Amino acid sequence: MANPDIVIIGSGIGGATIASGLAGSGASILILERGEPLPATPETRDTRAIFVKGHYRPKEMWREAGGAAFNPGNYYYVGGNSKFYGAVLIRYRKEDFSAMEHFGGVSPAWPFSYDEFEPWYSEAEQLFRVRGTLGEDPTEPFHSIPYAFKPVADEAPIARARAELKGLGLHPASLPLGVDIDAWLKDGRTGWDAFPNTGQGKVDAQTGPLAAALADQNIRLETGAHVDYLEAAPDGKSIATIHYTQSGSQKKLSPKLVILSAGAVNSAVILLRSPSAKGKGLANSSDQVGRNFMNHNSSAMLAIDPRRRNDAVYQKTLMLNDYYLSDGRGGKPLGNVQLLGKIDGNMLRANVKTVPKFALDFMAGHAVDWYL
Repeated sequence: MANPDIVIIGSGIGGATIASGLAGSGASILILERGEPLPATPETRDTRAIFVKGHYRPKEMWREAGGAAFNPGNYYYVGGNSKFYGAVLIRYRKEDFSAMEHFGGVSPAWPFSYDEFEPWYSEAEQLFRVRGTLGEDPTEPFHSIPYAFKPVADEAPIARARAELKGLGLHPASLPLGVDIDAWLKDGRTGWDAFPNTGQGKVDAQTGPLAAALADQNIRLETGAHVDYLEAAPDGKSIATIHYTQSGSQKKLSPKLVILSAGAVNSAVILLRSPSAKGKGLANSSDQVGRNFMNHNSSAMLAIDPRRRNDAVYQKTLMLNDYYLSDGRGGKPLGNVQLLGKIDGNMLRANVKTVPKFALDFMAGHAVDWYL
């Protein structure tokens, strides 16, 4: 194989988006993806298969700092983890780019402002075909370009919840979503949050930027390509060779530029596995590569009313930012509130194994499910 000008490692949100940005540049570009396209099978809309049996979870174990083994929530497919994402595409607020004091300490200012970043938000919203509306959320920053598509409509129980929140003086707003709801429901009447996308219903890394990138004849995708390590040039300032395994064979590439976009954990794994003079991996003079990871600082809350049945199919159309910039009384920020995709008894069973299934089904059927 002739060496391409650029190799992008990973076809998730990062890799696919930068590939789409490089389309039309004239450079020959190869995207290496360790996974394969996600197939459409009966399990794709089966909550028991997905959440209880872990049908799509990787067949590998990682270890916590203390040594305990666990099965990670990473997904290795074309499009990466975005094949399962909730498709919520919210902009950071203008205030997020300045120093802000939280209960856990001060979040330092970014090295650039929201105004500098804004045109790129607009471009990304077009690339991911975001559905949304302006004017509902008082924390919403300036948009130079409005959303191109109307927001995904509330189902009846959620429209009622929205009205009740407004009656309390709050400001519920439509979630900006990368979802074509008609296309999604055509393939099955479920939510999309944490469900695999095998069609065109969710605009994920594959159906959005990767599809746009691959329309350029100079950009190619190779699947089943597991990058083992990177070999630095003698001066240590660039990558000389990519070493990877594909179909059981060891292969090498020596492009002019390497873009490592294999996800937060696996990008660090590749760097740490790569030989270096000090034996700490590449780009790791700080000894911080692979450290300081942060998971979602969040909780799920089910608001259960046994008198009301929630027949919503997808539910996830509403957010509340009244407490995002302060606690509502001038105190420190508390965060965003948004709906989860509709929970059912199987999803609860995956986390609450001792409660009878009929009780879980009743709880789920009479709850509005929130992500805090």
